[in-house]
Amino acid sequence: MRTRHALSLVSRALLATVILGTSALLLNCSRQPLQTGAGEQSELTHKLQEAVLLLNAYEEQGHGPARSVKDLRSLENAYPSGYAAIRNGELLIRWGVSLQEATEQPVVCEKDGPSQGGLAALADGKVKTFTASELASFARSSAKQ
Repeated sequence: MRTRHALSLVSRALLATVILGTSALLLNCSRQPLQTGAGEQSELTHKLQEAVLLLNAYEEQGHGPARSVKDLRSLENAYPSGYAAIRNGELLIRWGVSLQEATEQPVVCEKDGPSQGGLAALADGKVKTFTASELASFARSSAKQ
């Protein structure tokens, strides 16, 4: 009787393992492959958001709005990817605009935004897609770097 009970427990455990393993395999196989560029877009989103945090930190120090990348140098270590993306031209900044004044307008955009449209961050850190005409003013303001 005891052997029969032990065999029944082993059978149940084996059956559960097979069912769980098959379910996991089916779930994994039914997943859509990641689209090319999804990781790049996520990285860009992170850089845009970090750039907004960087600009915000600079303003909170009582300096007012940043006027060039040189103004942000002291915060490079706190926001390394945002600072590097600004410094190397990957991101464009709307220089001299206070984040408190820029409520619905983007303050940071990707470098091709003014010509092709693309991702840009609002003052609150939200990242949205904008058209080239919506980002055209970045071409003028980013020249101040």
